[in-house]
This record gives sequence, C-alpha cells and structure tokens, in this order.
Amino acid sequence: METSSTTQRRRSRRDYTTVFDGERWVVVRARPRRRTRMPLRGIGVAIVVLFLTKGAVLAYLGPDGHRTRMITLASDSFSHQAQAWLMQSDPLSRFVAAQLRPLMR
Repeated sequence: METSSTTQRRRSRRDYTTVFDGERWVVVRARPRRRTRMPLRGIGVAIVVLFLTKGAVLAYLGPDGHRTRMITLASDSFSHQAQAWLMQSDPLSRFVAAQLRPLMR
C-alpha cells in the first residue's frame, strides 16, 4: 500500500521536468498543466450534422416512407430500435426536410 508521501513524490515527479540549459546547468521546470475541456465545437458540429442528416432522409423518403422505415427499424434488434428512436421525426428535422425537398427534385 502506498503512503501519502510516496503518492506526493510520484505526483511531484510528473509535475516537474529537468532540462539542460546552454551553460551546462540542470534546470527544474514546472510542466504546464493540461486542462481537460469538453469538445463543445465537436459536439455542436455532431448535433448539426445529425439534424441535417435526419432532414435529408426525411426529404428523400417523404413522411410516409420515413414512417414505414422507422416502424420496421423499431421492430428489430436493440441497436436498430435505438437508431429508430434517434432518427424519429421532430419539428427541426421536418423544417430541414422542407428546406431540402425543393433541392432534391
């Protein structure tokens, strides 16, 4: 079992590094801390792409074709049920489909 002093020494080794400068001196420098951030831009782009894809599929299949595809997906395995839930029609995807429908014909 590790003691707290062993843990502190191990942590301090990770926080500092030694480098040689040009005059043969050993210099101990603190390592820059990395901040963990949520990739908000990536999540936002994924959400926009999801709604554009849903709108494009809805515009291509039409409301009735989309509904029948979702019913057949929902009656299959768990992963297909999750896909059917994710791709179900909502007001935003219907709006995107209405905007894309004239471009697809």
